[in-house]
Amino acid sequence: MEDVIVAINGTSIENTTHLRKYLYSEINMGDEVEFKVYRDGQPLQLRVIFE
Repeated sequence: MEDVIVAINGTSIENTTHLRKYLYSEINMGDEVEFKVYRDGQPLQLRVIFE
């Protein structure tokens, strides 16, 4: 199973470099974050709390 992250909190994620930059600059511990992903070709929304 592979998840492809396409957006975080409504911000489009273009590639893995953009993903890392976004996570390090925009997300803090304790934040609740919404991921839009494709899992097995199907769209899915996930909410995660960073601990």
